[in-house]
Amino acid sequence: MIKIISKKKNFYKVFNLLKKSRNKNIFLTGGTSTITLYNYLNKKNFFISKNNFFLTDERIVDPKNFNETNTFSLLKKQKIKFTNFEELYFDNNFKPKKFIKKISSKKFKIDYLFLSFGHDGHISSIFRLNKTTKKNYKFTKSKFHKYKRFTISEKLISNSKKVFLIIKNKKRYKLYKKETTKLSNTPISVLKKYYLILLF
Repeated sequence: MIKIISKKKNFYKVFNLLKKSRNKNIFLTGGTSTITLYNYLNKKNFFISKNNFFLTDERIVDPKNFNETNTFSLLKKQKIKFTNFEELYFDNNFKPKKFIKKISSKKFKIDYLFLSFGHDGHISSIFRLNKTTKKNYKFTKSKFHKYKRFTISEKLISNSKKVFLIIKNKKRYKLYKKETTKLSNTPISVLKKYYLILLF
């Protein structure tokens, strides 16, 4: 089932779904598609709340290229203020052990998941679908993307309680429609029930 939230002016609908959340696991994707929504939620002080915030995926880079990470984008570029944010980078070095331990627990679930639809159809950093993945995380790479990635897996995504999928323009929406008409061999096929946020 898909519920559509269209246009930026309707961000308040997203906020209304989230504002009463407490002690929830909330996963945020990176990329440019999310900036306007995150800025809106930041102004509403949503990230300063009694929730646990995580990244869905991250680029694995040398410390000198830290400014190309999703962590840098959220904390430095967008200047989002978090109360509880599970960082994947410490002192500009990629250190996911604590993160992996937390999400690998059998009881761990994602309460709210924010994803964007990439120009090549990827979600999080899942470029090719693999429904047999047994872990809650994986390492990926694509010839169309510069860096190797760390991402939550199809397994963890498919078990998320509430999902928001963000599409930023008509070109990507056209690709989205094409991908969702295919059988079950695309990353987007792991999503069965979600809110579709259209930014155009």
